[in-house]
Amino acid sequence: MTLWIVDQQPARNLGLTGEPLVDVIRGCGHEAIETRFDPAKQHLAPEAIPYFDSGRPLIVTGSVGFASWAHTHWPLRPGAFCSERLEARHWLPAYGVLTLNADAQWLTYGEFLMRPRTEPVFIKPAGGGKLLSGLLLEPGTNLQDAHFSRHRRWPTIPEDFLLLVASPREILGEWRFVIVGEQAIAASQYKWGETLVFERGAPQEAWAVARAIAVHTWRPTEVFVVDIAQTSEGYFVLELNTFGTAGLYACDLEDIVRAVAPYAAE
Repeated sequence: MTLWIVDQQPARNLGLTGEPLVDVIRGCGHEAIETRFDPAKQHLAPEAIPYFDSGRPLIVTGSVGFASWAHTHWPLRPGAFCSERLEARHWLPAYGVLTLNADAQWLTYGEFLMRPRTEPVFIKPAGGGKLLSGLLLEPGTNLQDAHFSRHRRWPTIPEDFLLLVASPREILGEWRFVIVGEQAIAASQYKWGETLVFERGAPQEAWAVARAIAVHTWRPTEVFVVDIAQTSEGYFVLELNTFGTAGLYACDLEDIVRAVAPYAAE
């Protein structure tokens, strides 16, 4: 029986609920502990601590802060299936033409500021994270102004902060897939244009890309999430994410739980 620790905080922030996942976990015969990680105080509900201290194999799901904090304080294996190999600087060169930003350059923030720009570029953090949000930057436009205008915030960016800089691509739709071992287990649409659309399943062309990633000789970790984008030129890998911190949208939760649970014991 696999132990799951489910942080409900991100679900509450999204106006959703984490209970269905918990219900599915228990319905599949596994143990689920619900907790709420307080990002301001950096601690869990006290009743959850003994489960982490027990040394049992477990899977955690919840916010990025929750997963990072848990991995810092306990030797979780596989835990939230965290891996630095989920950063674009690792998987993008490995997957090559399967990716949307196959032409990407890697520049520090300081280098980016020094380079003249005559064409629009797409820019986002090379290592993922939320310090800087991805955006399209027009020539002559100040990055700080553009970021604040779109996202209403501007963080302090160190000069050595690594950026992914690529040619812009028009994205028509986006789908999320859960990869377990060498199989694409479940899929959900989550966006069409700029509109959020949560619908189970995906076009066959998107499934084909996800399956190609699942059987690829290079893999970031045994369980992860891959986002596939539709463009006028076809379907491409948009992003990889950690399983334990990614929204599952309208994916089939029972299929996911049954496929992921065995990996907790490894």
